[in-house]
Amino acid sequence: MANLSEILGNERRMLMIVYLIENGGQGCVREIAEYIVAKKQKNGHRYRKSVYVSLKQTHIPMLEREGFVRVERDTIFIDNSKLFADLVSFLKMFSSVFMKE
Repeated sequence: MANLSEILGNERRMLMIVYLIENGGQGCVREIAEYIVAKKQKNGHRYRKSVYVSLKQTHIPMLEREGFVRVERDTIFIDNSKLFADLVSFLKMFSSVFMKE
């Protein structure tokens, strides 16, 4: 089982979690990828594809294995576990992360 530092240690994974929290606990992979691209202020098909593929192949499966999210088709849902509640509490200590632009 991964600990919070492992989960938050990857910027794309952390941004995905922030997106889900800001959007009522759910989002589709494409929306999450676009959010990350916008936050990183990088454009281009290649970067966008890299973000999308890494979400699908690495970050979403890891968060699903750890019990943070569940996936139904192309929609990711927060799984409100105790571990996820701990993660949200930790992130709220850094409230600037939650400021929408």
